[in-house]
Amino acid sequence: MANIICVFLLWFYSARFKKDLLIGNIIVSLLTTWTILIIFLSKYSLMDAFGHTDPGQVRFFRFAILYAGFAFIISLIREAIKDIEDMPGDEKFGCKTMPIVWGVNATKVYITVWLTILIIMLLVIQFYVLQFRWWLAVIYCFICIVLPLLFIFRKLLKAQSTSDYHQLSSYTKAAMFTGILSMLFFFIYL
Repeated sequence: MANIICVFLLWFYSARFKKDLLIGNIIVSLLTTWTILIIFLSKYSLMDAFGHTDPGQVRFFRFAILYAGFAFIISLIREAIKDIEDMPGDEKFGCKTMPIVWGVNATKVYITVWLTILIIMLLVIQFYVLQFRWWLAVIYCFICIVLPLLFIFRKLLKAQSTSDYHQLSSYTKAAMFTGILSMLFFFIYL
């Protein structure tokens, strides 16, 4: 049933919501989040997550929720960056995206707020993970996810041209990819 809803959301996104302020970005972010949750649900059912006291399953469920949150926030960031990148074309087609309605500077503030939340969230999670002595996972996260996000943050503040935003979009995709790859650590540690 959920997958059918996803198909309808994709259709509505492409037909209508892509041109609207924020709703298209939220739909894409929710669909990205759903993809992460599907990975969890392929291993455990929701009944397993809530019905058992097995620490491994409970921990896995918590991390699935954290990954879904990461996917949602990083998708919001990337979609907003893409909106700035695509602004000239979107204006021609009458789109009401964030940079067109709010302006580029306000959109950059929106992105920096989400980047800050994401970086803080990742650092807090790393302190939590340290109690399990998952050193490789912590080092990987810091070097391959947190540092690139800080780099994106710095580049965003200086970005002005379409090519700058295109690079930022590519960097964000790379951070998404390294974030997804970090799931491999759970197969090692769990």
